[in-house]
Amino acid sequence: MPMGKHGKYHPPMPSADAAPRVQRDRCARPWRVQATAERLLAFGTWMWAPGSGCMEWSDGLYVLLGYRPGTVAADYQIFVTAFHPEDRPRLLVQLEACLDSGAPVSFSGRLSHAGQAQRVRVAAEASRPPGKHLRCLQGAVQRAGLPEDVIAAATDAVFAFDGDTRLSLWNPAAGRILRRPASQVLGRRVAEVFPSLARNRAGRCCQRVLAGQSCYARGVRVVDRAAGLNGYFDMDFAPLHGPSGEVTGGIGMVREVTEQRRAQARLRLRVRQSCSLLEHGPDIVMRFDRRLRCVYANRTLFPSGHAAGENTPNALHADPTRSLWYRNMRRVLATGEPASVELFVPGPAGTRVFDTRMVAEPGPYGRVRSVLAVARDITEQKQAEEALRQANRRLEAAMDELRARQRQDVEEEKLTALGTLAAGIAHELNNPMMGVMNYVDYARRNLGAPDTVRDVLTRAARELERIRDLLKNMLAFARPIDEPSGELSLHNVIGAALDLMMQEFQARQIEVKLDLPYGLPAVRAKEGHLQQVFVNLLMNARDALANAPRKEVSIRAVQEGTLIRVDVTDSGTGIPAAIRDRIFDPFFTTKRPGKGTGLGLSISRAIMLELGGDLVYQDRPGRGTTLSVSIPAIPSNAGESP
Repeated sequence: MPMGKHGKYHPPMPSADAAPRVQRDRCARPWRVQATAERLLAFGTWMWAPGSGCMEWSDGLYVLLGYRPGTVAADYQIFVTAFHPEDRPRLLVQLEACLDSGAPVSFSGRLSHAGQAQRVRVAAEASRPPGKHLRCLQGAVQRAGLPEDVIAAATDAVFAFDGDTRLSLWNPAAGRILRRPASQVLGRRVAEVFPSLARNRAGRCCQRVLAGQSCYARGVRVVDRAAGLNGYFDMDFAPLHGPSGEVTGGIGMVREVTEQRRAQARLRLRVRQSCSLLEHGPDIVMRFDRRLRCVYANRTLFPSGHAAGENTPNALHADPTRSLWYRNMRRVLATGEPASVELFVPGPAGTRVFDTRMVAEPGPYGRVRSVLAVARDITEQKQAEEALRQANRRLEAAMDELRARQRQDVEEEKLTALGTLAAGIAHELNNPMMGVMNYVDYARRNLGAPDTVRDVLTRAARELERIRDLLKNMLAFARPIDEPSGELSLHNVIGAALDLMMQEFQARQIEVKLDLPYGLPAVRAKEGHLQQVFVNLLMNARDALANAPRKEVSIRAVQEGTLIRVDVTDSGTGIPAAIRDRIFDPFFTTKRPGKGTGLGLSISRAIMLELGGDLVYQDRPGRGTTLSVSIPAIPSNAGESP
């Protein structure tokens, strides 16, 4: 190797016009590699020409001798005196013999530096430069013990054998992996040491190594039942050469790969299962290259014996959907973002719907290499969704019809209640009308007495107000069901219902007791609805007191949290236990034919449920009947005046 002054490496420098900078760098690369190898393996090279007294050291030898590279001149005397005095004579003898007869130098000794000694190996051979008669020596110095330390610390089994395949080296890892200590195997042949099922393979590899060839075997099954050894191993063999190049033996390495083989087997099993699921799954799976050619498709898309071709089969994307298909796929190739599209594919059995997802598959350098498309036939799902929508439309139509029927039933119930109350209302209107007529006639006959006329006309005005209030209550009761909701006072609503029923109660001598506390909050409802509920409850109480010895109806209101509960109680005989669960059923009534429709309580409860409240029956055995109305109150800081 060319070396300059102080052992520095200098690659040959071609002329500037014949070799560019790239060529110089290419030539310098081997020397940089050699310098790195010297540093890692702790060795250095030297060259000595005795006739001219010239000697060159490499950087690695400077380090071994204890100097920084280039700090001292490379000199034969410094080189020889660096060795231990006890080892120096043997080194000089071998160097002289190499110069005289050309015998190679193979010397083991100690280097002394700063009071410390380190073992080294020295190897050299004589050479004659071309065109010269002067013999020179070229050699290397390597720190001893390093290869042995590396081999001893290796995690793989390392062993060496001679030309008769007898083992001369057996590191601790070999004893641990192959379950045989070095004391039992050194000196024995390789074929005798290796367990069964690997013995023949190891013997054949040794024969090839002794012939000068490297040999390896992967995944060799090794079984030794006595030692409890059962696994798979990788084996590598290489020849060892002597000073003259002849094969003197070989070296081998064994690595256990049992867990790797088992992991690979599990991985292959999972891959086979995944591939089977992919091939026979319900979804269509395809892969497209950058030219949008189908390079893979599972069996769900292609029939048996059909291979993926240039394009997707027309059964999946027909002409109406082809542009949509390719437009989304090109966008995935360009941006790498996933895409989703629904394809409606016409066919002989009708239009099929495919939910298609497209994802990009990146290549080794980040560029999108292909597109993976997964299409799922969702035709049945779409049909089920459409059937559900149609069922919802039919249900909404039925609900509209039911609501219309309910409104009709409410109106019919109002007419029935008005018919029932017609006689009492007529009597209630007749009394104030007769009073007004009498007051007007009296005033006409006494026009000369202004004070008397004024008093009489005032009484007539009060009677007219009674008529107005009664008509107002009747109009509120008969108001159409589509009236808007508003804030109502329960005092006013219950009072209006009592006005409509008062003539009936007075004619039947029914006493009414009111317990409506001051400060009840307002409620939100339709006035006609809420008044109809209380009229129905009062009419039921009136009918329940037909044969009662004590005729009394009490109305009591109380606030319970966000609800207001109004109890309407009669002093009748109560509802029989056999029919209590049916009193809210439509068209159920205990009255004689023509006396009731059986819709009063069912309609009243439906109205209260619509308002967010309820209408319930409270059992009071032997003490009459109580029907409780609950309705949400409007939150307010100020109470309502009665």
